[in-house]
Amino acid sequence: LLITAMYRLAGMSTFDALNHALSTAATGGFSTYNDSLGEFNSVRIEVVAIIAMLIGGSNFALHWLFFAKDRLVYFKDHEFRAYLTMIVVAGAAMTLMLYFGSDQFDFGPALRSASFQAATLGTSTGFGNAQGAGTPGDFAVWAASPLVIILLLMVVGGMSGSTAGGIKVIRARVLAAIGHRTVALSRQPHSVVPVRLGRDVVQESVVRQVSVLMMAYLAITVAGFLAITALGTDVDAALSGVIGSLGNMGPAFGDAGPTNTFQAAFSTPARMVLAFLMLAGRLELFAVLLMFAAPRRSLRRVRPHRRVR
Repeated sequence: LLITAMYRLAGMSTFDALNHALSTAATGGFSTYNDSLGEFNSVRIEVVAIIAMLIGGSNFALHWLFFAKDRLVYFKDHEFRAYLTMIVVAGAAMTLMLYFGSDQFDFGPALRSASFQAATLGTSTGFGNAQGAGTPGDFAVWAASPLVIILLLMVVGGMSGSTAGGIKVIRARVLAAIGHRTVALSRQPHSVVPVRLGRDVVQESVVRQVSVLMMAYLAITVAGFLAITALGTDVDAALSGVIGSLGNMGPAFGDAGPTNTFQAAFSTPARMVLAFLMLAGRLELFAVLLMFAAPRRSLRRVRPHRRVR
């Protein structure tokens, strides 16, 4: 209801505002128009969408705590701070890359396009603000450098406890902390270096789960990439399509960009592979791996030991 009111005040009709609010809160990215939010060509609507997408990609427990008792809960949460920093830094970096690296962009369009894409793909929503193929919001025609940032955003996604996809910001932070500990242990092998998030120590069981999850993510990404390229898809579209499907992002690169559909870039067998990857990403990889794990054999009945008087 809050996002509906925001869209309504920004200029949408009640019907469009309600439909886009449902899609934004769920970070689903569906629109009532083929050109998505690019149909409106409105900076106000895009600003509202950026704010609303950041809300949808945040941990919903923080929203409850904000309304229940703590107005500063967002800024106390280290994952939210990292999440917001990731979106802002990615948007700023892409703005500079578009402005200085292409004659197509003035600073205003570069800031508008980069900020929107950082929010929509950093939260796995997948809205588009392009007014057609080749326009500033169509990142399929951008240079390679901002596309690398977009690919990283598609891998990470939003916060844990949100409607967003991706591996989640908290896991990316744990992976970075694991890397820091590995480097520290190579310098002082006999030291005890816990994995920390701020002042909190991460339990070793969580460290192992995150490590295994990332190994599974990389293995599934490589397998999906090999399968899609073997079915006749070019490298850019295949890699971005696999990562985008696992993260439930929506658009990919090349012919599967924000102004096109997967049907233009992928064959029917390739789309079936991507459909499986979408389910795997939405269900979380551990749940999918458990479906294919061998059932545990029933334990043999062991005779109880005799008591010794």
